[in-house]
Amino acid sequence: MAKNCAIAGASGLVGSHLLTLLLREYDQVAAVTRRPLGVSAGNLREIAFGDALPAIDVAFCCLGTTIKKAGSQEAFRAVDFDAVVAFAKAARTAGAGSFAVVSSVGASRDSSNFYLRVKGEMEDAIRDLGFDRLTILRPSFLVGDRKEKRPGEGIGIAVAQGLGFLMVGPLQKYRAVRAEQVAAAMLKSGSNGVRVLEYADIV
Repeated sequence: MAKNCAIAGASGLVGSHLLTLLLREYDQVAAVTRRPLGVSAGNLREIAFGDALPAIDVAFCCLGTTIKKAGSQEAFRAVDFDAVVAFAKAARTAGAGSFAVVSSVGASRDSSNFYLRVKGEMEDAIRDLGFDRLTILRPSFLVGDRKEKRPGEGIGIAVAQGLGFLMVGPLQKYRAVRAEQVAAAMLKSGSNGVRVLEYADIV
């Protein structure tokens, strides 16, 4: 039986690694994108945001930005909540029973931190869509080669990597993790229900 999937955020740090894996694993991969990915593959179909998805079995979402890059809290929410939830709804309509999404360590709708509160609200909104299997990945700092420079984040990653050996027990979830590890973890199949993966589960 053919296996078909969809991905949003394929041009990003985690998404680019995940797209490579999906093209090996799936018969057809629908990539929702705002601009051409520049990837040549016979089983890849690029779809503009807002267009209907073909019939799929599973969907993967790697969409995400930062408040600094987005320019405002409203613009950030438009990506990390509105666009993510819209893609999840489109995937559900297209028949996906399984959904995997990249969130953030500390995500909670009750957080006093705007970034983490939006992430938590996004998680809850997707839970309500009723996927048979939902995988929420909550990495801390992501390590990898980014197209854009993030000086502040770079400092945080360096500190997290340097002090990683001190992050044990409850603090382990704050360790930096490589983007390709997150991508690989998104492919892991599990039982039905909701799974939340943090550092130890991802690596």
